[in-house]
Amino acid sequence: MGLSERMRDEARVLGLCNQWYDEWGIASKADLARKFIDGLDFCIANDWPSVDVIKRDFGDVIHDFGIYADESVHINGEGTIVLNGCSGGSVSFSDMSVGNLYVRQGSDVRVYVKGFAYVHIS
Repeated sequence: MGLSERMRDEARVLGLCNQWYDEWGIASKADLARKFIDGLDFCIANDWPSVDVIKRDFGDVIHDFGIYADESVHINGEGTIVLNGCSGGSVSFSDMSVGNLYVRQGSDVRVYVKGFAYVHIS
């Protein structure tokens, strides 16, 4: 069983709805990272996937989607950024940027917002 099927089946056990399950398809790592962002409420509610899985199975694509796991970060942010595990550092939003920042698990980050930036922090 490949990564995509394993993730789909794990999500189903956690309560993934029929529509998402039926539309899952064969997903690449990038597709799975996109699904993580699109289904972030589900992932947070179920604390899934684990930080170890994120690092081991998605480590080479997660940054393209604003996902970080157990990392030191210094980001000029925009869009959605998700800090998982024990990530730390700083995230800056400036000018007219709009962002959603999720600080999860043991992460600890300084957030800087200036100008007309708008940021939602969870």
